[in-house]
Amino acid sequence: IMPTVRGDSGFFSCHAINSFGEDRGIIQLTVQEAPDPPEVEIREVKDRTIALRWTMGFDGNSPITGYDIECKNKSASWLSAQVTKDVSPQLNQATIIDLHPSSTYNIRMVAKNIIGNSNPSNELTITTDEAAPDGPPQDVLLEPTSPQSIKVSWKPPQKHLQNGVIRGYQVGYREYSPGGSHQFTILSLDTSGDTMESIMLDNLKKFTQYSVVVQAANRAGTGPSSQQVVVKTLEDVPSRSPENVLAVAKAPEVISLSWMPLSRDDLNGNLQGYRVIYWANLPDGELGEIRNVTTNQPSLELDGLEKYTNYSIPGVSLHQRGDGVRSEQIYVRTKEDVPGPPAGVKAAAASGSVVFVSWLPPLKFNGIIRKYIVFCSQPASYGDDDKITVEPLAKAPARILTFNGTVTTPWMKDIVLPCKAVGDPPPTIKWIKGNTNGTPTLVLVAGRRSVHGNGSFLIRTVESRGFWELQLRCQQQLGIRRDHTQPAVPPDQPRLTVTKTTTTSITLSWIPGDNGGSSIRGYILQYSEDNSEQWGSFPISPSERSYRLENLKCGTWYKFTLTAQNAVGPGHISEIIEAKTHGKEPQFAKDHELFTSINSTRARLNLVGWNNGGCPITSFILEYRAVDLATWTTAQRTSLTKSYVLYDLQEATWYELQMKVTNSAGSAEKRITFATLNADGSEFGLNGLSQSCTDYQDHCIRVEEQFK
Repeated sequence: IMPTVRGDSGFFSCHAINSFGEDRGIIQLTVQEAPDPPEVEIREVKDRTIALRWTMGFDGNSPITGYDIECKNKSASWLSAQVTKDVSPQLNQATIIDLHPSSTYNIRMVAKNIIGNSNPSNELTITTDEAAPDGPPQDVLLEPTSPQSIKVSWKPPQKHLQNGVIRGYQVGYREYSPGGSHQFTILSLDTSGDTMESIMLDNLKKFTQYSVVVQAANRAGTGPSSQQVVVKTLEDVPSRSPENVLAVAKAPEVISLSWMPLSRDDLNGNLQGYRVIYWANLPDGELGEIRNVTTNQPSLELDGLEKYTNYSIPGVSLHQRGDGVRSEQIYVRTKEDVPGPPAGVKAAAASGSVVFVSWLPPLKFNGIIRKYIVFCSQPASYGDDDKITVEPLAKAPARILTFNGTVTTPWMKDIVLPCKAVGDPPPTIKWIKGNTNGTPTLVLVAGRRSVHGNGSFLIRTVESRGFWELQLRCQQQLGIRRDHTQPAVPPDQPRLTVTKTTTTSITLSWIPGDNGGSSIRGYILQYSEDNSEQWGSFPISPSERSYRLENLKCGTWYKFTLTAQNAVGPGHISEIIEAKTHGKEPQFAKDHELFTSINSTRARLNLVGWNNGGCPITSFILEYRAVDLATWTTAQRTSLTKSYVLYDLQEATWYELQMKVTNSAGSAEKRITFATLNADGSEFGLNGLSQSCTDYQDHCIRVEEQFK
């Protein structure tokens, strides 16, 4: 037989025959060859192991001496396969170990006997289960973006350590201490799929060190933490104002200030100095120049001030990243000094024996004027600068003793322009208004305008600006007085803008409009929470150009208006502007497993998947019921725990579960249906719903969709 093949195996008999008889010999021919490959199938797949079992094929008429198992990555060639040699022929199953999670492998087997090896078996393509990541996120960076927020950014773990598809991250942060005594606060978020992930940590302490760790998570669990990174939040204005502020007038031009310094905990940063703002309240009711000065010491002397003048000091604040909270406003008056000279002196003959003298008060009172002293003598007896020489005359020309000047009056108020005139014979008085074209016209005395017997001119409810000239006629002599009236009106509206927002504060800035002819005395800021009819208000110093509202609701819209005030009153209201504090409503992370475990009477919930949206959780409501019951069991909390257990459930029962999580920005709900296990621990399938489907058809449809 050339060559022998498998089919030649068998019993052969040889027959010999002659005339005396016959004989027969039997030969069994066994053709040995390499065995057939085994039939391989999967028994179990885990994250790092694959369990196989196989059925032995034809052994090639020679006992199987062993099996070789070959395993390789799907993308590699069989030349690089990992081979497990000489598996015992008595076995029909084996487990491949030390595999990589979430990786696809090709597996085949070879049977062996003394003749040789079989052809490779059927080839299996298998993907191992995911495992929790073996590596932490990379390149964790912390960037303080405000006094109460830190931006955390990182890259995913190295690819070969991810052990599956990274679906989210957990960011833990806590106030840093060398001993690590503070507990981590954990935030969960879904992955964005980008090469660089990030999250903003809000509501932190100001100018405080925080340590942060990041963990990656896939379907199988959460991986190791990154090395903790430490950073300090930014400086901010102090939380409090300096206390026990004392102001004392030391001299006619000096005020001394002192106060108690703040503690380090209230500074919210490094002390850069104290700022003092002040201005004079002038005798005419206007405000002097608004000034500010800084110092590093808890005391200060203000010098070069106006004598015997009341000063407003809105308060002392710490100067760092802007002015901090000011102490209460104080008022102090500088000391008296001798008065300045009269601002002007006039003298005019009224007859041959009478001379009238008039004068203006000093420009600098420097105290309370208690009396004036008028010196009268023959010429050249005094060397005073305010000396005036006048001669009594029988026929005295008309002269005005009232002084020229500018008069400012509130809008829509009455005003009297005084006129004192002398002469012999007594002069007649006429009022003339100068027009814009320069041509004077005689004033019509009627209605709101009238002239008193003493010559003064009354204008009721002043409406507009004007330039007035007084002419006095007596024989051929002329005297002129000029008065410029400037009505003061309410100020124009400021231009209001939003310059900065955080989760709990909004900073506003503005540019003042025209002051209406009178100094701005202050501002009124009004604000309202969105969809609310109630408005709150804050008075603001005239020196301010910005204001920060604190303790606002997180993730909430607000409306603002600003009004300036002068001596006349409040002006036009600014346009309403809107701004929203940082933060949003809660959300439940996608693909996060809600149930940690379920048995026949109990279900444990994993609530870490809830993200607070950057605003603290204010309410958590959980309700559940069996689908065939109308009554809900309710649990309510003011904060969100990491887990929650539902006790005393009925075995083999379908339940409805709904959760509502609320913060100041809004609410979010999650609904789910689940089933407890049978008493023996087996899964309770759709058959358990047969009695409920009539009354709960919609529920049955939802459950069927879940199973699909």
